[in-house]
Amino acid sequence: MPANITPPIVVELGTTSPEQVDRLGRGGVGRLAEEIAEVLACVRSNAAVAAANRAFVPVVVVYTEAEEDGDA
Repeated sequence: MPANITPPIVVELGTTSPEQVDRLGRGGVGRLAEEIAEVLACVRSNAAVAAANRAFVPVVVVYTEAEEDGDA
């Protein structure tokens, strides 16, 4: 990567319930939203002095594994 571009910080939070994903999507609070806020707080506190004036914007990606069809 070029020197002026910071690599992305990728955090996998693991499995969560559909209810927590729905709450997060509606802007509500819950365990998932709290985990994301905690991760951002850690990233900000561990950021180098040079990154102190940068904005950290969370990008949340939710994925599900397709269920296998039992008729294989």
